[in-house]
Amino acid sequence: MAAANSDPAEFTDPAQLDLARTPNRHLAFGTGIHVCLGARLASLETEIALDRIFTRLPNLKVAVPRSQVRYRGRAGMRAVLTLPVAWQAATMGSEIESLGSAAGAIGALVLLAAAAWGLGGLLLGPLAGTSIVSPVAARGDLDRSLLRLTLGTNLIAWLGALLGQLGWLTGYGSLGLLLLAAAPLVFTALRPAAAQHSLRRLSPWAAAARRQPLLAGCAALLVMVTLGPALAFPTGWDELVYHAVLPRRWLADGRLTVYSDLPYSGFPSLGEILFWLVAPLEGLVSTRLLSWSAWLLGLALVYRLLRRYARAADAGTLTLTLAVSQTLLLTSANCYVETFLLANTAGAMLALALPGRRWLRQAGSTGPVKQRPRFGPDLERALLVGLLVGSAAAVKLTGLAVLALPCLAYALDTRARGWRRLALLGTCLVAAGVAALPFYVRPWVATGNPCYPYFAQWFTTDAATIEMSRYHHALGSVAFGVSTWPAFLLGPVLLAFAQDNYDGTFGWQIVAWLLLAGLAVRATWRRPRPGRVLAPLAGFLLLYTFWFLTAQQARFAIPAILPLLVLTAQGLSRLRPTGRLATRMLLAAAALVSAPWGTAGHYLGSWMSVCRLIPRSQYVDIETDGRYLPLVRLLAEETPADARLLLLFEHRGLYLPRTHVIGTPFFQAGGFTPPEAFASPARVLEVLRRE
Repeated sequence: MAAANSDPAEFTDPAQLDLARTPNRHLAFGTGIHVCLGARLASLETEIALDRIFTRLPNLKVAVPRSQVRYRGRAGMRAVLTLPVAWQAATMGSEIESLGSAAGAIGALVLLAAAAWGLGGLLLGPLAGTSIVSPVAARGDLDRSLLRLTLGTNLIAWLGALLGQLGWLTGYGSLGLLLLAAAPLVFTALRPAAAQHSLRRLSPWAAAARRQPLLAGCAALLVMVTLGPALAFPTGWDELVYHAVLPRRWLADGRLTVYSDLPYSGFPSLGEILFWLVAPLEGLVSTRLLSWSAWLLGLALVYRLLRRYARAADAGTLTLTLAVSQTLLLTSANCYVETFLLANTAGAMLALALPGRRWLRQAGSTGPVKQRPRFGPDLERALLVGLLVGSAAAVKLTGLAVLALPCLAYALDTRARGWRRLALLGTCLVAAGVAALPFYVRPWVATGNPCYPYFAQWFTTDAATIEMSRYHHALGSVAFGVSTWPAFLLGPVLLAFAQDNYDGTFGWQIVAWLLLAGLAVRATWRRPRPGRVLAPLAGFLLLYTFWFLTAQQARFAIPAILPLLVLTAQGLSRLRPTGRLATRMLLAAAALVSAPWGTAGHYLGSWMSVCRLIPRSQYVDIETDGRYLPLVRLLAEETPADARLLLLFEHRGLYLPRTHVIGTPFFQAGGFTPPEAFASPARVLEVLRRE
């Protein structure tokens, strides 16, 4: 009885379900002259208690048929003698189990990668096929391959954003686009030398693995561990609200609609558009798998970037300590689109760091080399960098800050004249604008605000829209971070451990990164040409300031971490061999201490779900704290199939079995926003009828 009692006047912890709670102060007498009243009170108490217990524990079921329940034989008090119960795992049956497929998601990834490779080669060949390469041919092939995949993925999303707004990719139209883009890869694969050339691209990775078997083994283990969540069903809040919801709604509507009840549909949405393009093949697991693949691609680009400044062991250690930080693991385990931001930012920095050849020898020629046009290689590099940073801006609004990196690189490049730098920077920014334009035109045409749902006060006078915009600004600026000058100065150190402040950390290794970066700046600053550290230093300070003044969530600081790692690599390379070894061991120890070991159960459960050791519905139930799927099950059982749901203060719509709209005040501009305008029952009923 006490376990079912949630009266705050009786217990200090009324919400806690405690089966051993005492004292058990029931009302019934059940003896003497009160036997009649007591029996009825006892029966009523039992009925209420059992109802409360079974409601609060929906997985608790009566284990026998009703006919087999044993009762006491007394006529004066007929009561249950024994009540066998059993605990059953909450499942939604085939409804959820059949929503996604790991095999289909892998097929979608292969198709997208083939399309990105084919389309990227059509553009990267003219841009960087002969000009932006490493001194060693095989390494140049590897760098070009990574940049080709990144650029091709961006171009696929660019075409999807353009054609999707016009409604030209309805049904299986997006798959037709991907197959058409993959055609160059098919034709290339038919050539006899294609296999040999592909193996040559992989040779630097194989050589590095042989030289550094420990780092290679750690990288392989990391890939295997993080692959589990990538093949599992989405369970994170952002996934259930919009990352995995938008592709399904767009697929049903046949175009990239901006929905008034889901303001996040107005984001630039490069990642979500990629999810939508493969959705006809698989639209659930593929969201996580594509995001995880972008995470791997981004880390590979980070490694190649750091190799420009440090030895393989040092670059590999820095890359792994970044990868195992709580923030990076968080982005890989959920379909956070910061993985696409990581890949594009690292790709742009790699393109800026690679040397450009100004003198080229024609194939098979033994004569003197010929000079390229004055702007040839540098102009091609500017175009490539512009397309990459523009694509970073197309991921989300925070990606706009990445445009500062090429600006700083060209402004601080003392090797070229001012007018030449200005021309190259202008070319880069024009390319960036072209790359980002379709992603910002979409919300602009739909709402009149290219930054929707933010900065509404600049584009409208509608009170509800402005209040909605203020709410979303407050979500980023008030919920996380500390906006004081001491916090600004100590922010990089706080990012090592203050998870509650920043919704993630980079571990104690960030302190070592800062110290090594300081060593690089101190050693290089007084040299005649300090641009090697000046550009990444300015980039880190500017991106960190932008992060501090906007939304202080750790994953939004990933672009700022990359120039910091460039400085760290330069500082590490200045140490002697024994010093570098000791520093690598220190970095590894800091990463191990800071690793989110508490999430090990998440990775184990993900693999158990993928291997069908547990039902996928049970995995979703566990990962959503056991509170979401009971709601889904209740809606499936208690509402008609054609019901239309209005969600208030619950925005997770991915697994809901009915059509729904979000009506939470301030979260969206329609419905009950602003709430003071709906104080009367008549106004509330008016909204309900309209929705």
